[in-house]
Amino acid sequence: MSRTPPPPRTPPTTLGATYKDALACLFGNLGTIILVVFAYAVVTASIDHTIYTTFGSPGEQPDQSTLIKVLLGWEAASLVTEILLGPLFAAAAVYIGREWLAQRSVSIYGAVNFGLNRYARIFLPHMAAQIQIRLGLLILVPGILYIMQFACVDSAAALETRTQWALDRSKKLTRGRRKRIFMLLLPVLLITQVMAFADLWAIGQGAWMLAILHVFQHLLMFTMALSFFLVYAERTTPRPQAAAPKADTAEADTAEA
Repeated sequence: MSRTPPPPRTPPTTLGATYKDALACLFGNLGTIILVVFAYAVVTASIDHTIYTTFGSPGEQPDQSTLIKVLLGWEAASLVTEILLGPLFAAAAVYIGREWLAQRSVSIYGAVNFGLNRYARIFLPHMAAQIQIRLGLLILVPGILYIMQFACVDSAAALETRTQWALDRSKKLTRGRRKRIFMLLLPVLLITQVMAFADLWAIGQGAWMLAILHVFQHLLMFTMALSFFLVYAERTTPRPQAAAPKADTAEADTAEA
């Protein structure tokens, strides 16, 4: 006897509900998400450690000239990694968020397969959005505005086949939702301001500590990506039609007569 699948969850419509659902999705699929985050953290931590050892020595306090080289190297490597691997990371968040709303189970195979199948569709919009965001963050405020506008880029690119450029589609979808997106972004923005200096401290403790720190960083970013997907889902999921009002009793009686 076939089992009736559970009804899909309703996407959240408020800031508090979005936080709550993103965390519920995170902890409900933590095994798969940790595998995705750990794999990404190993890559980024290895690159950062290599750059640091190229210009300085672990355990030694770098001078100002060395520090500038390291930080610029990290920023450049971060952008390149985000362009090349970020679409897979973003697609995993879209896949897990979509399956969680549909109340279906997820797997690391499903996440990887979803990402690979949609990599070509996500790559260019993701790259264009990230370059604008990174350049904008050099002045801070423009970067924050770009993040708010492009919060739905990856979801739109991964799930929609329409011909509209995903960045333009995201700008349209985020209208009226940008205050909520900013509040979802704010904790991540505050934490990432000190991450570069946390990386310098972690390298002094050893490569293992740097990897752990990167796992935490990417877990935070994954949670934000889940939140952005939920905003996209709320914006694109058709709202149930209100039930037609019942006819007045007197009118009904007249009709029957």
